[in-house]
Parts: sequence; structure tokens; C-alpha cells
Amino acid sequence: MNFTNSEQKIGKQIIRIKDVGKDVFSLIEKQGNITIPQISKILNITERTVERHIFKLKLQKKVLRIGGKKNGHWQVIDTLPAPHETS
Repeated sequence: MNFTNSEQKIGKQIIRIKDVGKDVFSLIEKQGNITIPQISKILNITERTVERHIFKLKLQKKVLRIGGKKNGHWQVIDTLPAPHETS
């Protein structure tokens, strides 16, 4: 089975990162100390939605939280692959 750039198989489950997930990742990549409430406000989505996308990013080993909620920061472990160009 071939996976697109935004898909990865973790065990028996296929994890997909949708556009909102890419936006969440982009914010974390640009500002490592950003909080879930800040991401929620910037993207105009619920905090729970942000948490779900971060969970998927963690499963794919794209981001890691260093430290606690108050004094911690995000570390990008691996960048998202560039989308395929269509001719």
C-alpha cells in the first residue's frame, strides 16, 4: 500500500495529517514556545482539535514536548514532507 506525503502507518492504523494539522505543525515549527490555546486562537479552531492534531504529530514523531505546560516548549523532530507537484 502506498501512502501519500501526509499519511503514515503506525501499527495497524493509518495516521493522516490534514491541512489543519499542517497549519498546527507550521506554527509549532515557527514558534517552539507556542501554547495550545494560542494555536487554537490563531487557527480559529477548538483546543481539543489542536490536541488531536498534536497527538497525530507526536505519533508520527514529528514533534516532541520538552518540559511542562507552563515552562515547556515544542521541539520539531522531523519536518513534514513537501507535497507532490502535479504536472
